[in-house]
Amino acid sequence: MYQISRSLGLVWLDLKVDKWFRLGLAVKLTFVVLLIPVVQQQWFLPFLAHFYESPSWTPWTTFLDHGGTDLGFPYGPAMFISHFPMTFIGWLLDQLFSSQYFLGLGFRLTLLFADLFLLLFLLQLFDSFWKNLIIFYWLSPLVLFITYWHGQTDIIPVTFFFIALSYLKQKSQKFGGIFLALSVAAKHSMLVGVPFLFIYLWLNRGLKSGFRRTLFYFIATLILFGGPLYFSSGFEAMAIHNPAAGKIFWLSINMGSDVFVYIIPIAYLLLLYFAWRMRRMNFDLLLATLGVAFSILIILTLAPPGWLLWLVPIYALHQSRS
Repeated sequence: MYQISRSLGLVWLDLKVDKWFRLGLAVKLTFVVLLIPVVQQQWFLPFLAHFYESPSWTPWTTFLDHGGTDLGFPYGPAMFISHFPMTFIGWLLDQLFSSQYFLGLGFRLTLLFADLFLLLFLLQLFDSFWKNLIIFYWLSPLVLFITYWHGQTDIIPVTFFFIALSYLKQKSQKFGGIFLALSVAAKHSMLVGVPFLFIYLWLNRGLKSGFRRTLFYFIATLILFGGPLYFSSGFEAMAIHNPAAGKIFWLSINMGSDVFVYIIPIAYLLLLYFAWRMRRMNFDLLLATLGVAFSILIILTLAPPGWLLWLVPIYALHQSRS
C-alpha cells in the first residue's frame, strides 16, 4: 500500500492543480507576506541579523557575548543552515532598501517551503489518501496558527523527521539516517522519536540488515553538524540548556526528603520497553507508537505551541485512514 510509485516532481504536477491545495497556499502566502510574528521579531530575526552583520564560527556564543537573549535561537545548526539562504537574501535586500522587512520575509518563506516539502513527502508515501491529507494536514488550522500566526519554526525538524521516515520505509538507510540526524541537529527534542525508529528497524525482518548502516549515517551526520558546537558555551546555554528542555521534569511526585518521581520520563521509558517487546513492528505500528510517544510528552508537559506540530502529520494520517 505504501510503496513509492511516483517521484516528487510528478506529485507536484498533480498537486499544483488541486483547488484545495491552491486555497491553502493562497492563505499561507497571505500570512507570510502580511504577518510578522512577535517571537520571530523579538528572538529569531535579531540573532540572524547579528550573524550577518558580524559573521562568526560560533554565532550562538557571539550573540550572547553581545548582550543577546538566550531565547534568541535555541536550535541546532541544521535549523540555522535551513534558514540561511532565504534570510541572507532578505538581509541583503534590507541593506539595499534600508528596510527591516525582507529578513523576516525570508524566514517565513523558509517555513512555507518546509511545510510544502512535508506535504509532498506525505502524498508520495501515502498516495491513496491524497484528498484527505490535503484537507487534514495542508489545511490544518494548527499548522496555520503555530507556523504562520505564532511564528514557531518546528515545522523544519518535523519535515526532516518525516523525510527520514519516508527513506527508511523505502529501505534507503543512508538518507534515512542522514535526515533523521538533521531533524535532531535542527532541534534536539526530536530525539524523542529516534529510539522508536531504530526499534522498528531492528524488529522488522526486511529492514534489520540496515540497522547498522542507518546508525552509522545518523551518528556521522550528528558529529559533522553538531560535534564542534558542543564545545561552544553559547550553543550549550542557548540550544542544549534552554528552558523548554526542563519541561519534561515538570510533572513529578514528591516522595519526601528531596526525592522526586518524574512521571514523563518513566512513562516514556515504559512505552519504549513495550515497543521493544512487540517482537514485530510494521510501518503502521511505528506511526501509532510515535503518535503515543509524542502525545505523552506534549499532553503531560507545559509544552510550547511548536511541539504540537510533531503530532499534526501523524494525526492527519490517522484521520485520513479512519
